Order: sequence, then C-alpha cells, then structure tokens
Amino acid sequence: MIYLDNCATTKPDKEVVEVMMKALTDDFANPSSLHSFGLKVEKEIDIARKSAADLIGANADEIYFTSGGTESNNIAVHGAILKNKRMGKKIITSKIEHASIYDQFKHYRDLGYDVCYLDVDEFGRVDIDKFKRELNDDTILVSLIYVHNELGTINNVKEIFGIVKSKNKNILCHVDGVQAVGKIPVNVRDLGCDTLSFSSHKIYGPKGMGALYKKRDLNIESLVIGGGQEKGLRSGTENVPGILGFGKACELTNRDLEKRLVHAKEIKKYLLERLDKNLDDYKINTPENSTNFIIS
Repeated sequence: MIYLDNCATTKPDKEVVEVMMKALTDDFANPSSLHSFGLKVEKEIDIARKSAADLIGANADEIYFTSGGTESNNIAVHGAILKNKRMGKKIITSKIEHASIYDQFKHYRDLGYDVCYLDVDEFGRVDIDKFKRELNDDTILVSLIYVHNELGTINNVKEIFGIVKSKNKNILCHVDGVQAVGKIPVNVRDLGCDTLSFSSHKIYGPKGMGALYKKRDLNIESLVIGGGQEKGLRSGTENVPGILGFGKACELTNRDLEKRLVHAKEIKKYLLERLDKNLDDYKINTPENSTNFIIS
C-alpha cells in the first residue's frame, strides 16, 4: 500500500510521538499549576511556542495554540468582525475557501453582512483586478486561502494584502495557511497579514492541534471564555501532549524544510513522467505556480 493523501493528514513523525509519550507519562502536570511540576511543563510549552513562531517568522508571544486550523480560522474571523463591525459590513473572500472559512461567512451573510465570494480562474487564482473593484470603504475583513488544498495553487496574498493596507490599514487580513505551512516557505512579516492559521497534522504532528498567529498589537475577542489560558484568547486546560508534539513537528519542519521541498519536487517530477509514459487520456489541473506537494 502507498499512502498519497498527505493533504488530508500526515503520519506523525517518530520524534513527535516520542515527545508526546513523554508528555503523557512524565510531563503530565497542569501547566497552570504553581508547583514545580507545572512550571516545568509551562517551560516546555514556551519552547513549543517558539518553535511554532520560528516556522512562520513570528514572535513567540504572537502564537496561540488551538485545537486545529478550523478553530484558528474561527477565532480570527469572529474576532476580526467583532473588532471592525462599526467600520462597515463588507467581507471579501473567495469561492474556493475551506469550509471553516466559507461556512462561517455564510453565517455572517445571514446576519446581514455583505459577503463577497470572489470568482477564481481555472487554477483557483483570485483575479486582482476584480478584487480591486470589490474593495471599498465598507470593507472590514479580507480572508483568503494561501495554498489551495486540492489544486496546490499559491495565491498572491502578499500583493492583495498590500492593496488592502494601502486602502485602509484598519481592514484586517486573514490567511488560511493550513496547506501552506510546511509546503512552501511562509513568513507572516513578508505577507503583511494580521492573522494566519496553521495546523499540526499537516506537518507530521498530532491531530487536534493547531495554532493562530495574531499580530502583537491586534486585540480581538475570544470564542472561549474561561480560565485565561493562551492569554485569554483560547481558555481551557492546555493539551500538553498535543502542544509539545506540535512544537516538535514545527521544529523538524523548520529544520528540514529545504530538504523536504527538494524531495517533493523530485517526486512530483517522477510522478508526472510516469503518468505521461503510461496514460494517454488525463489532465493535470494543478498550475505551474503551485506547491510541489499537491497534484490534481
């Protein structure tokens, strides 16, 4: 059997599993506890947070651990809309977003918000000119997928967000980076986004873990109110094995990214050559400007 569904989920790395097992058996204390056991675990979480931040060019205090990309997207979108609701009612996104974005905006459309679902070309790219025509003084949020999970298309979010911020720096820009992190180099400073979501199980980490990058000077409301964990943005006792496993996955991804990118390119080339040699009637939908990890 050959597994070819890594966009859906990846097999956890052996080092990730080892870290998680240690967390389950040895580092099991509650990191909110004031005793030495809890303080030790809290320090381990700090290391994981820095590893996640380093992977995307952020500061450690800008990383918030969540249950996955879906929750990260929900926190970012919900928080942005609440923050800017007095500015206007327009939200801009695309027609090929992940359900955790697309369905959220259907909900807000039902609440009276003007949601623009931008058309894309045959490769899933947003038309910049159409975007410019939709951007107006009523716009409060722009949310776009960075790498499309089925086509592998890389959207030029940097250019789009540059247009947004030149129009009004208070318009918030969110990136669904779940399929981008680990598949292409990602740097939040370079992108110019306010928030970005990414997920553990897409980069050989455990399921049920993710993170949200939130720009340091941006204040948004939480979806979960409780014990004040994650600086109040995501309350609830921390999933220590998941966080430490995710942190290790981020560390390994950051360390080996260039090697992984080269390997993916070689595998993609080999696959395309074999398809061309053995099949006559087929079509590749993935464009040239895409990640080498996805072929459709």
